[in-house]
Amino acid sequence: MENKCSFGKSAIFMLANTILTLFVLALIVNFAPMRFANIFLNPLGVVKGVQYEQEKEYKKEEESFEKNFKTTLQNKKAEIYSVDSPYFGASDAKAVVVIFSDYQCGYCKALSDYTLNIYNDPKYKGKVKFIIKDYPILGQLSGVLAILGVQGFEIEPAKFAELHHALFNAKSAEAGVGIVQKITGKKIDIKNSKTAGELIQRNMELGREVNVRGTPGIIIGDEFIGGLIPEDEMRRRIDAELAK
Repeated sequence: MENKCSFGKSAIFMLANTILTLFVLALIVNFAPMRFANIFLNPLGVVKGVQYEQEKEYKKEEESFEKNFKTTLQNKKAEIYSVDSPYFGASDAKAVVVIFSDYQCGYCKALSDYTLNIYNDPKYKGKVKFIIKDYPILGQLSGVLAILGVQGFEIEPAKFAELHHALFNAKSAEAGVGIVQKITGKKIDIKNSKTAGELIQRNMELGREVNVRGTPGIIIGDEFIGGLIPEDEMRRRIDAELAK
């Protein structure tokens, strides 16, 4: 008897709640502004509308970035392609790849794996050059390793491809010093780093002007690529530069 009575009360409560809900919806439809009413009556449509606006804004930002980058590339071309920065590959190579990189960045490490593959590929011998613009944004060790990379290049430029790749494995400043000394066969004094520090500071300023928002930042030809790309795409873009 008690169960029956409870069920009856619940049914009455549910009916009253349904009537109240319908009444509120009727008020929204008849009196609320359409944009407000749509939130209740068509939430999926509202979400899609927001997504559309976000995609439109993103596309607008991308177009603006591409336009600004091409202007910056024209104005800063000498600095971007300057061989004051460490590089590996032929100095007079037709295809040039500029990389804003951080030695503590996992994506930069992955990129270094296949830039080294391309560098060692007989197909590209004498045809491609990789310019490394140190962009140490991930902490103090990043800055120290960047300085060591520049110093190593100044000591033994012919071994920079190997050195650049190896420095991604350094977990401390001491390990970085050891890597440089092992590969170059020469002692290095990290305290005597004023020239290297000034170069890195210029590259940091250049990166901000180019609008590098993270690492790696890659420039091939007149295009900027923000982030890691697959090796086959890198090769395809290099081949396109060589074909010009």
